[in-house]
Amino acid sequence: MKDQNMLDESEILLKLKNGEQNAFRQIFSKYSPYVYNVSLQYLNSKSESEEIVQEVFFKVWLHRSKIKEDLPFAPYVVSIAKNLIFNKSKHQLVEQAYLQHLSHSPNIAGSFTENNVHFKEIKKITEHYIENLPLVRKEVFKLSRNENLSNKEIAHQLNIAERTVENHIYRALKSLKLYLKSRGYLELSLLLTFLQ
Repeated sequence: MKDQNMLDESEILLKLKNGEQNAFRQIFSKYSPYVYNVSLQYLNSKSESEEIVQEVFFKVWLHRSKIKEDLPFAPYVVSIAKNLIFNKSKHQLVEQAYLQHLSHSPNIAGSFTENNVHFKEIKKITEHYIENLPLVRKEVFKLSRNENLSNKEIAHQLNIAERTVENHIYRALKSLKLYLKSRGYLELSLLLTFLQ
């Protein structure tokens, strides 16, 4: 039998699912310090941990209809936080690889501003490439990389087999690697192999 606190939280989560802002405030107040502390353990940065807290609860609000009010909420928000931290780390690895690529390129000056501009250009090129993938592949890739959904969640949402999801992600990454390599970004294309 559930204790009273669990029953109360289930009621609050149900209200949150229905879009009640007061329920969201209660959940934020209760769990934001917990998410912050978990993030701080991984990131060792107060400002980055605060950003993760904001992103986690933005996602909680955005996807509130998917909350399972009969399950403990802490593992749910920690899972979102860890996905965001992992993706942040992947982004930093890609950026480092790109900056390393720039440092070995004799035609590009080493100023931080120029490097930052070039990185944004590469990001734009990559996003443009992803936008031109076949429709289902693009949707699968975005749900995986932008929404941090698992292959199982994507399969359920798009009503396709989990193996099909894996295949789309594999093919998207493979074609993106070839595309980046053809444009002279060998380090980034190799890094995508590591991030698969």
